[in-house]
Amino acid sequence: MPDTHGMLNSGQVNYIYGHLRSLPYWTSLKRLDLVGIKPQVYGLEYLAHNSFIGINGFMSRIRQVKERAKSRIRQVKERAKPRIRQVKERAKPRIRQVKKEQSQKIDKLKREQDQELDKLKKEQSQELDKLKRELEQELDKLKKEQSQELDKLKKEQNKLKQQLQEFSNLLFPNQSYDFTQLKQEIIRLKYQELAPQVRKKKKEQLSQLVNNAKTKTDNLGNIIDLLLKTQRQISKTKPGSNERYRVEGQLTAYQNLLEYNLTKEELQHLLNEQTELFQLEEHLASLQINEVFNPQ
Repeated sequence: MPDTHGMLNSGQVNYIYGHLRSLPYWTSLKRLDLVGIKPQVYGLEYLAHNSFIGINGFMSRIRQVKERAKSRIRQVKERAKPRIRQVKERAKPRIRQVKKEQSQKIDKLKREQDQELDKLKKEQSQELDKLKRELEQELDKLKKEQSQELDKLKKEQNKLKQQLQEFSNLLFPNQSYDFTQLKQEIIRLKYQELAPQVRKKKKEQLSQLVNNAKTKTDNLGNIIDLLLKTQRQISKTKPGSNERYRVEGQLTAYQNLLEYNLTKEELQHLLNEQTELFQLEEHLASLQINEVFNPQ
C-alpha cells in the first residue's frame, strides 16, 4: 500500500475518473482510500452503501461513535432511574400538599360564593318586600281616593235627585216624581217660551235680506223666491240621491242668474239664513209633536 501521507506531503495526487455505480461488482476490492486525492468521479453516494468500503475508516468510526453514544445514553438512563424515583418520592408530599391547598382554596371560594349568593338573595328579598309594601300602600291610597270619589258622586247624585224632586213638586205638586214626565214638561215650556220670539226674529231677518236682494236685482225678484224655495227642497232631499243632484243643479242656475246683481257673499248669506230658519222650524216642530203625543 502506498504511503498516502508521504504522497500528500510531497504533493502527489492520484486522479480517478468515471462513475462509481459499478462499485458493487469490484469483488476483488478489499479497501479503497480516498484521502488526499482529488477524485474526478461521480456516484460517491455508492461508497456509503458498501460495507467493505471505508473512507480512511471514517464510516467505521461514525458507527463506533453511534454505538458508544447509545451505550452511554443507556447507562445514563439506568443511573438516572433511581434519582428519578427519589425525586418523584420526594415530590409526592409536596404534590399532596399542593392538592390539599388547592382543595382548601376551592372550598374557600365556594363558601365565599355561597355567602355572596345568600347576601344577594337576602337583599333581593328585602327589595321585593319593600316594593310589595309600596304597592300595597299605593293600592290602599287609590282605593281610599276611589271610595271618596264614589261617595262624592253619590252625594252629588242624591243632591241632583233631590233638586229634580223639588222641581217636579213645583210642576206636579200632587204627583210622584217621574223623570220622563218632567222632561216632557220642560220641553213643552221651552217650546212655549222660545217658539214665538225666535221664529219671529229669524223670519224678520230673512225677510229683510230678501227685500234688499230684490231691490238690487230689479225684475229678478221671482228668481230669488225660486232660489229660496230650491234651498228648502235641498234640505228635504237625501244626500247623494238623484233628486239632490237635480235640485242642486237648479240652485246653481239661479245663483248664476243673480250673480250679475248680487255678490257671492250676499247670495251665500241669504241661503245660510234660509237654512237656519228651516232648521229652527224643524226643531220647533219636533218639540210640538212631543207635546201633542205626550200631554200632561
